[in-house]
Amino acid sequence: MTQYVCIKCPLSCKLKIKKQKDEIMVWGNNCAKGELFAKQEFLAPKRTVTSLIKIINGDKPVLPVKTSAPVPKEKVDKVLKIISQITIQAPVKIGDIVYKNIYEEVDLVATANVQNIKIARD
Repeated sequence: MTQYVCIKCPLSCKLKIKKQKDEIMVWGNNCAKGELFAKQEFLAPKRTVTSLIKIINGDKPVLPVKTSAPVPKEKVDKVLKIISQITIQAPVKIGDIVYKNIYEEVDLVATANVQNIKIARD
Protein backbone atom coordinates (compact mmCIF):
# COMPACT_ATOMS: atom_id res chain seq x y z
CA MET A 1 0.00 0.00 0.00
CA THR A 2 1.26 3.44 -0.95
CA GLN A 3 0.48 6.63 0.98
CA TYR A 4 0.43 10.29 -0.10
CA VAL A 5 -0.68 13.58 1.37
CA CYS A 6 -3.03 15.26 -1.08
CA ILE A 7 -2.00 18.77 -2.23
CA LYS A 8 -5.13 19.64 -4.19
CA CYS A 9 -6.92 21.54 -1.41
CA PRO A 10 -6.24 22.85 2.14
CA LEU A 11 -7.60 19.66 3.80
CA SER A 12 -4.31 17.77 3.06
CA CYS A 13 -6.04 14.36 3.18
CA LYS A 14 -3.86 11.36 3.98
CA LEU A 15 -4.45 9.07 1.01
CA LYS A 16 -3.86 5.36 0.81
CA ILE A 17 -3.56 3.69 -2.58
CA LYS A 18 -3.58 0.04 -3.45
CA LYS A 19 -3.61 -1.67 -6.84
CA GLN A 20 -5.71 -4.80 -7.10
CA LYS A 21 -5.49 -6.48 -10.50
CA ASP A 22 -6.34 -3.67 -12.97
CA GLU A 23 -8.08 -1.40 -10.47
CA ILE A 24 -6.49 1.32 -8.35
CA MET A 25 -8.27 1.81 -5.05
CA VAL A 26 -8.01 5.07 -3.06
CA TRP A 27 -8.98 5.69 0.59
CA GLY A 28 -8.82 8.74 2.79
CA ASN A 29 -9.86 11.38 0.27
CA ASN A 30 -12.63 13.85 1.13
CA CYS A 31 -13.24 14.95 -2.46
CA ALA A 32 -12.90 13.78 -6.06
CA LYS A 33 -9.75 15.88 -6.53
CA GLY A 34 -8.00 13.69 -3.96
CA GLU A 35 -8.84 10.50 -5.80
CA LEU A 36 -7.62 11.93 -9.12
CA PHE A 37 -4.44 13.23 -7.46
CA ALA A 38 -3.70 9.85 -5.88
CA LYS A 39 -4.19 7.92 -9.12
CA GLN A 40 -2.04 10.42 -11.08
CA GLU A 41 0.68 10.34 -8.44
CA PHE A 42 0.63 6.53 -8.34
CA LEU A 43 0.65 5.96 -12.11
CA ALA A 44 2.65 8.86 -13.57
CA PRO A 45 3.57 11.71 -11.21
CA LYS A 46 3.93 15.14 -12.80
CA ARG A 47 5.15 18.50 -11.55
CA THR A 48 4.88 22.10 -12.64
CA VAL A 49 8.47 23.34 -12.80
CA THR A 50 9.24 26.82 -11.43
CA SER A 51 12.60 28.52 -11.62
CA LEU A 52 14.46 31.74 -12.45
CA ILE A 53 16.28 32.69 -15.65
CA LYS A 54 18.87 35.36 -16.40
CA ILE A 55 17.59 38.53 -18.04
CA ILE A 56 19.67 41.19 -19.80
CA ASN A 57 18.91 44.91 -19.29
CA GLY A 58 16.05 44.15 -16.92
CA ASP A 59 14.96 46.19 -13.93
CA LYS A 60 15.30 42.89 -12.03
CA PRO A 61 18.34 40.58 -12.23
CA VAL A 62 16.29 37.42 -12.93
CA LEU A 63 12.89 36.48 -14.33
CA PRO A 64 10.62 33.98 -12.53
CA VAL A 65 9.23 31.34 -14.90
CA LYS A 66 7.11 28.19 -14.81
CA THR A 67 6.10 25.46 -17.20
CA SER A 68 2.71 25.95 -18.87
CA ALA A 69 1.66 22.44 -17.75
CA PRO A 70 3.05 19.75 -15.46
CA VAL A 71 5.85 17.58 -16.83
CA PRO A 72 6.64 13.98 -15.86
CA LYS A 73 8.55 13.93 -12.58
CA GLU A 74 11.46 12.01 -14.12
CA LYS A 75 11.92 14.82 -16.73
CA VAL A 76 12.13 17.70 -14.21
CA ASP A 77 15.95 17.58 -14.06
CA LYS A 78 16.18 17.73 -17.87
CA VAL A 79 13.86 20.76 -17.93
CA LEU A 80 15.85 22.49 -15.17
CA LYS A 81 19.09 21.92 -17.09
CA ILE A 82 17.60 23.64 -20.16
CA ILE A 83 16.29 26.49 -17.99
CA SER A 84 19.76 27.04 -16.49
CA GLN A 85 21.12 27.77 -19.98
CA ILE A 86 18.48 30.35 -20.98
CA THR A 87 19.20 34.09 -21.03
CA ILE A 88 16.70 36.54 -22.49
CA GLN A 89 16.47 40.25 -23.19
CA ALA A 90 14.08 42.56 -21.32
CA PRO A 91 11.29 43.64 -21.55
CA VAL A 92 9.10 40.63 -20.71
CA LYS A 93 5.43 40.52 -19.70
CA ILE A 94 3.59 37.99 -17.54
CA GLY A 95 2.48 35.10 -19.71
CA ASP A 96 5.08 35.61 -22.45
CA ILE A 97 6.46 32.34 -23.76
CA VAL A 98 10.14 32.38 -22.89
CA TYR A 99 10.97 28.97 -24.39
CA LYS A 100 8.68 27.07 -26.76
CA ASN A 101 8.28 23.31 -26.25
CA ILE A 102 10.72 22.95 -23.39
CA TYR A 103 9.27 19.47 -22.98
CA GLU A 104 7.06 18.10 -25.78
CA GLU A 105 4.04 20.49 -26.00
CA VAL A 106 4.86 22.29 -22.72
CA ASP A 107 6.22 25.87 -22.91
CA LEU A 108 8.15 27.93 -20.38
CA VAL A 109 6.28 31.14 -19.50
CA ALA A 110 7.15 34.31 -17.60
CA THR A 111 5.42 34.85 -14.26
CA ALA A 112 6.43 38.50 -13.76
CA ASN A 113 6.86 41.70 -15.71
CA VAL A 114 10.41 42.92 -16.25
CA GLN A 115 11.01 46.34 -17.78
CA ASN A 116 13.96 47.18 -19.99
CA ILE A 117 16.04 49.60 -17.89
CA LYS A 118 17.61 51.21 -20.96
CA ILE A 119 14.16 52.14 -22.36
CA ALA A 120 12.80 53.08 -18.92
CA ARG A 121 15.66 55.57 -18.35
CA ASP A 122 15.31 57.23 -21.77
